[in-house]
Amino acid sequence: MLLPLTPLRFLHRAAGEFGGKTGVVCGESRFTYLEFADRVHRLTGALKKGGIGPGDRVAFLSFNCHRLLEAYYGAPQAGAILLPLNVRLAPEEQGAILNHSGARAVFFALEFLPAVEKFRQSAPGVQWYVPLDPCPAGAWADRRSYDELVAGAAPGPADYRPVDENSIAEIFYTSGSTGRPKGVMLSHRTLYLHALYVLAGLGANEAGVELHTIPLFHANGWGRAHTPTFIGARHVMCKRFDPQWVLETIQRERVTTFSMVPTMATALIHFPGLRQYDLSSLHFVNLGGAPSAPALVKAVEQALGCRAYAGYGLTETSPVLCTAQVKNGLAGLPDDERIQRQAMTGFPIPGVEMRVVDAEGRDVARDLAAIGERVLASHPAVYESAVVGVPDQKWGEVPKAFVSLQPGAAATEAELKDFVRQRLAGFKVPKSVEFLDALPKGSTGKILKRSLRDPYWAGMEKRVHG
Repeated sequence: MLLPLTPLRFLHRAAGEFGGKTGVVCGESRFTYLEFADRVHRLTGALKKGGIGPGDRVAFLSFNCHRLLEAYYGAPQAGAILLPLNVRLAPEEQGAILNHSGARAVFFALEFLPAVEKFRQSAPGVQWYVPLDPCPAGAWADRRSYDELVAGAAPGPADYRPVDENSIAEIFYTSGSTGRPKGVMLSHRTLYLHALYVLAGLGANEAGVELHTIPLFHANGWGRAHTPTFIGARHVMCKRFDPQWVLETIQRERVTTFSMVPTMATALIHFPGLRQYDLSSLHFVNLGGAPSAPALVKAVEQALGCRAYAGYGLTETSPVLCTAQVKNGLAGLPDDERIQRQAMTGFPIPGVEMRVVDAEGRDVARDLAAIGERVLASHPAVYESAVVGVPDQKWGEVPKAFVSLQPGAAATEAELKDFVRQRLAGFKVPKSVEFLDALPKGSTGKILKRSLRDPYWAGMEKRVHG
């Protein structure tokens, strides 16, 4: 008998094998896997009762919460396609995505009621709006909330056997770095196999506690929505990344692993009260979303008392491709070499085959793809840094650095340029350094290099085209 490869099987297994165990923690709410599965099945029933069927897009506009996690199983179980929306996009951009995807339903947290009010007039295809919490008095007050719909719905069918494993389960829209956001469609089969590959590559078991610090609409977040369920580990939802809340939650819930982009890691390790928390439960942390300097990897390990590993992935690859954690032998290396290797993108996880090619598609030596040290980030006065290419009359394009300094620290442009010159080839030294109070960041805390770069190239384009 051939069973379809679908992440719905993960929930089926968790409810059967770990039903009485706490599976999801969200604020003051705690659910066993049996309770979580019941809510998922009721969500499926509510979607079907609301006219949502096979292939319909169901959008969620919400910070991380247990309801969004439930939708990762409840929507595909109804035959629908889950579409988590980036909460940091402008309402006009969110409306454009809803129109492009053909979404029929939008579930939204009350924080985004103003955004919904703006885009609902421009998204006529959306037939059903559901607030996650009861709305205050006004035009939306008569709407049944998510919990009311779930509580009043009969559980939908939990039989995953009729699922077409090649049908689409989830759609994620990319950040649009090369134009408008593009929808990436992921099948049941793709998501199932990815969870297995991550499990084989990173290792985990039912004793694990995963803190979801990355938004579930982002690749680093939704890439971890299935594996903990499959093995019966505990999900702990993080609404917003706040260093104190994260440290308190690690201590209270005995968190074993979580993920950060470098700016999150920088904020966490510089939190003044870090040393007062018991972080002994941590096994390792993942660093992704942007290159991590070896100095940052070392600082994270010293501050948190656990291993820190970089990795790489993207939405189109569902998402994890490689991690510095895969190969053994790091423990026997001198610390400096070990840290250098853990700061690299690493090796393909099991199930992934990668090639390193030149612009013509020809294979080249793998060491040519290694990411070098971000020297600026290792300067003791530097808190955060980013380097982008800006126009230059002589060379066409030159590197420019943007830097924010540690509180109370001081550094000059000449000092930082000399620091880099002593460690890298001359052509890699930034031609200029601009100091900012803070660097612009996106929804996951990733530095928005495009925001730093675009003003320079927009001016160049205007000069070229008149």
